[in-house]
Amino acid sequence: MARLLVIDDEPEIGKLFSRILKKKHEVHYERDATAALELLRAGERYDVIFCDLMMPRMSGTAFIAQVATLWPEELKRIVVITGGGLGEESRRFLEETTRTILYKPFLLSELESVITKTIGARCA
Repeated sequence: MARLLVIDDEPEIGKLFSRILKKKHEVHYERDATAALELLRAGERYDVIFCDLMMPRMSGTAFIAQVATLWPEELKRIVVITGGGLGEESRRFLEETTRTILYKPFLLSELESVITKTIGARCA
């Protein structure tokens, strides 16, 4: 059972992850990247961190930059999720990132594959 953190300002995404993955994984959902950073500051660790790019208050790119600065070893756990409608900064980030990207809408098989790949890459 993996510990998953889902960061997305759309509550439906949090509900979706919880509903389809709760039998196999522990799913924690945060609507706000700032709150997710506080979890990491408090010592919480996750096997996979799903982070949306476009969010109010703190964008996914800003969250990832903070993680890179404060806990660089956690970067390999981050999977970017996006549904499009991106600004220039986000488009450039997607072109340059080495993070795994999961595009909304996605299939359950894609989600499970990303979890397996991320956990496997981390352990390698």
